[in-house]
Amino acid sequence: MNRGVALLVTAIVGIGVGFGAAWAMFAESAGAPNTGREETGSEIGTKISELKSGESAAASEPLRVLAPEPAAEASPARPAVNGGSLDAWTSAALIDRSLLAPSGKISGSVTTTEGTPLSGVEVTSSPGPAPNITYHDANEVDLETYLRERAAGYHWHRAARRTTRTDASGRYVLDGLVRAQHRVSASLDGHLLEAKGEWWRAEVGSTVDFVAKPRVELEVQVFEPSGSLADKAEVHWQRGSTSSQIEWTPKADSKLVLEAATYEIWAARGDFRSPSQVLTLAVGETVAPLSFHLAARNGLRGRVIFPADEQVAQAIVSWLKVRGPSVEIPKTQLGDEGQRSWVRPDNPQYEILDVDPGWYAVGIGRDWRDVDTYEILEVSNGVSRHDIELPGLTPERALVVYSRGPDGKPVSDLEFSLEVRSGFGSSSGTRVATRKSDGSYWILLDQEARDVLGGGKTGSVTLRAESPAYGAASTKVAPSPEPSVELVFGPQATLTVGLTGQTDQLVGSLRVRLMPVGAENERALAEEKVSTGSVNVVGPVQPGNYLVVLVSSSGLELDSVGLRLNEGENQTTLEVPPLYTLTVVFAEGQDGRLLLARRGQDVAYNQRRDADGSGRVTFTNVPAGDYTLENHGGGFGVEIMHVRVPTGGEVPFEAQEVNAIAVKVTDPGGVLASAGFQSGDLIVAIGGTELESMPAITAALLGAMSKTEPVRFTVLRGGAHIDLEVDAQKLSQNPGGSLDPTTR
Repeated sequence: MNRGVALLVTAIVGIGVGFGAAWAMFAESAGAPNTGREETGSEIGTKISELKSGESAAASEPLRVLAPEPAAEASPARPAVNGGSLDAWTSAALIDRSLLAPSGKISGSVTTTEGTPLSGVEVTSSPGPAPNITYHDANEVDLETYLRERAAGYHWHRAARRTTRTDASGRYVLDGLVRAQHRVSASLDGHLLEAKGEWWRAEVGSTVDFVAKPRVELEVQVFEPSGSLADKAEVHWQRGSTSSQIEWTPKADSKLVLEAATYEIWAARGDFRSPSQVLTLAVGETVAPLSFHLAARNGLRGRVIFPADEQVAQAIVSWLKVRGPSVEIPKTQLGDEGQRSWVRPDNPQYEILDVDPGWYAVGIGRDWRDVDTYEILEVSNGVSRHDIELPGLTPERALVVYSRGPDGKPVSDLEFSLEVRSGFGSSSGTRVATRKSDGSYWILLDQEARDVLGGGKTGSVTLRAESPAYGAASTKVAPSPEPSVELVFGPQATLTVGLTGQTDQLVGSLRVRLMPVGAENERALAEEKVSTGSVNVVGPVQPGNYLVVLVSSSGLELDSVGLRLNEGENQTTLEVPPLYTLTVVFAEGQDGRLLLARRGQDVAYNQRRDADGSGRVTFTNVPAGDYTLENHGGGFGVEIMHVRVPTGGEVPFEAQEVNAIAVKVTDPGGVLASAGFQSGDLIVAIGGTELESMPAITAALLGAMSKTEPVRFTVLRGGAHIDLEVDAQKLSQNPGGSLDPTTR
């Protein structure tokens, strides 16, 4: 190891805890990409110790910790590293300085619950991960690369972080922020501060307001059943659906710090727990120290026994009190009404504690509502033990997936998601798969999917599978009482994308998506964050026809191109167009919660914005074009307004009358496609009745769906009116698309 790496090691020792915790917090709350678990400071220290023990040059020198200096003071001289300073080697050499160019500000206010401004509140913005840094797990890269990534991330966070204080009017401005999503926090002694809006992923140019609530401190003591002071315990509190706990010891700070409210508070340790105390806290009120006396708990403990031939990711234990040992209840009742806790094969222990004596139905399943089996068990005095066995999956309850890679062997690293369409509704999401000893995957199906595949309902089920090694694949599942799919992964394709246009300040907030053309669903098979002037690799995916889409951090499409991806490396170019800010102003007293979409396209639901204290809603990085604004904050129903960007200034929100139905066709075998509808059609009349309002639309649709004969739908398409005959009764069974109220 060279001298530079040895000195970098000394700088990293002081980095592990502070930046690791900050990174983990931001990644969890803001959805930042994180390819591996964040190591703690002690783990990083262990890696450094291992490195030192293996390098005589490094081991001969003491390990130094360099603490960051206050920004207002001059930094002391740093040790030289190959002719440069330590900062030059760990900061300038690893961070693209252009990414630190100021691009705007975040502002807001801090008030009490009564609306009184608070001055002197410290407000801090912490940026998301640097766009040019990939964080690898320690077992994926060598130690020098691992430490360089952590050092670069630390310096990025330190250089891009901003702190200020509120003025006499309670307002603050965080200026000179880099182009990124920021986590904005506020702190003031004696107060809990809660943010309004998306404080955990605030964009530059947005407003984040805080409300300060006074805190109350409580002294706590915990006693053993014998009456002696406990050496440790957990002190729990619950307020409505919110709960938390602290680790308590008599030598540590034993105070609970809570806001004024009513709480249920108790102490626990192992098989012992104290009775709960209900306490109402008021600001300024003196509260006597709380004393908790531990006593034996009632309940059950045990181990879940997982099937030997299945690699089960998790299971769920449910329990419900019943009348006696011989009662029988539906499994669905236990799944719907019972209390639950998750267990995993690496930690198969379950606990049912602090319950009243009596008989309980205790079940085990793979989904929160789908109970496989249950037993009736008795709870008496104390905690008794009982193990529960999870039954193996059967073919009628699962989708069986067989896979082969280019070498003909089963693929061992697949992840799955499933989309189920039936009636007007659809659901999609990640599915946990159980791997059998023969290499097959078994995906537990919910009742809706089983009904569609078994023929009980009309609809479709689409499977998406992804392998880090072989890319992603999507296929429609054929109906069957015991459904199965075979996936064959051949040689993969990758794509390098070059960017032109206004890329300087937007690199970290752009993404490239690969949308399969002609696939059974419309979800991206691959997506990559733009970390430099070009995307090094998007994919891998299976060769085929794709739509390559460039999107902003808020989900708006900026550019796209159709492309055939062949085996191996492929290249294309996308352009970042001029971008604008759209500010919508609501009248005084009018509520505003806006969703933004290009006109004629689906709403980008991550483009939701709430009006700030001045009644303004601001969208940043919006390309020119025609847009639809949906207001979901005005009470019952949705208000719609069309706007053209750029606007030339602020735009007052003026709702337009809903007088048409927008059609989107997603299934060529559905009722809409069979009747001749096309995506983009506007239904303007039903049965000869013009659609002039939302009540008129509702009445016309219900009337049409009650008729046994076909109904005439008048469609506006390309400026011309077209009449289509529709069997409207079948729309509720398999529409094969969506019908959304809109304006003409």
